[in-house]
Amino acid sequence: KSVIRDFGEVEKLQVSKKGPRDFVTKTDKHVEKVLIEEDVNIEEAISVLNNFEGVQYWSDTLATPLDAEDNLNVLVSRLRIGLSNTRILNFWCVSDNLLKGAALNAVQIASYLVKK
Repeated sequence: KSVIRDFGEVEKLQVSKKGPRDFVTKTDKHVEKVLIEEDVNIEEAISVLNNFEGVQYWSDTLATPLDAEDNLNVLVSRLRIGLSNTRILNFWCVSDNLLKGAALNAVQIASYLVKK
């Protein structure tokens, strides 16, 4: 309603929401596609995710925006090998934008690089 109110004076403006939670949560959700140098090994990908600080892999259920709320981790689920290319890894991820923003992300990446 606020979007329509804010742009109400613009003639013939069409506004539609992508989903019911887009304007009511502080989380973000994405379907990601990553192209890897070699054929994807799902077990290895899961192992990497499980051992990466700041990421939680959910194997049994789909992580939702409500699950990510107030959680410092990025929640990843539905890992799949691409249908058109075995070097593609598809996955679903959600995170809390207010907690897991650019600043925390930068700190976690820097911490990872220092340990390496």
